[in-house]
Amino acid sequence: MSSFIYKLLCTNGDEILNPKIDGLTVEYKGTQGGVVEIEEGAIFHNTIILIGSAGHIRINKTHPRGIRNTRIEMVCAYKFKQVFIDEGCSIESARFSVVGDNNLSVSIGKDCMFSSNILFRACDGHTIFDIKNGNVLNKSKPIILGDHIWIGAETTFLKGSEIPNNTIIGTSSIITKKHTLEFTAIAGRPATIVKTGVNWDRKQIPIYEKDRDL
Repeated sequence: MSSFIYKLLCTNGDEILNPKIDGLTVEYKGTQGGVVEIEEGAIFHNTIILIGSAGHIRINKTHPRGIRNTRIEMVCAYKFKQVFIDEGCSIESARFSVVGDNNLSVSIGKDCMFSSNILFRACDGHTIFDIKNGNVLNKSKPIILGDHIWIGAETTFLKGSEIPNNTIIGTSSIITKKHTLEFTAIAGRPATIVKTGVNWDRKQIPIYEKDRDL
């Protein structure tokens, strides 16, 4: 049996094994082990991590809003999964489905803001193949999000999704491919660019306008 490691990474360089972190539950599943690393300053509300399958989860210090109503699933018969959430992010509610294949990965950059009911599916879960030669047509690919991305409610990220820095994603979008152009708004099912030359701020509009005019 492989080891399960759950630790808090303190700002002074210390590590606390099996910490008690308010709002976060970590459950160990299976016999393949796994690692969960939480950076001091990460805030959670009603969040659960299911770790196993030789997986590795790291969550850095969050935005003060924290990670809420979120479930990270990393337990199946296949190995080597990874979820990384960089510093300054907030999530209202999300599900990370990192199961169904080997070598699955979801990476989130800095200062991202997730609305509610965001879904990450790192694998299709079942096979699509070419009837002529039997070759698999839907192999799994990493999901990669850059820095400073605002994600609207009910958005779904499928395997191979890539989003660059400074992007806005509209409500109920489905992301299916790599996007490379920064300072855009994308939306739709599947999502495409709907506006260029834009960025976003966490401030509400009256506060943003007041601060801009100072």
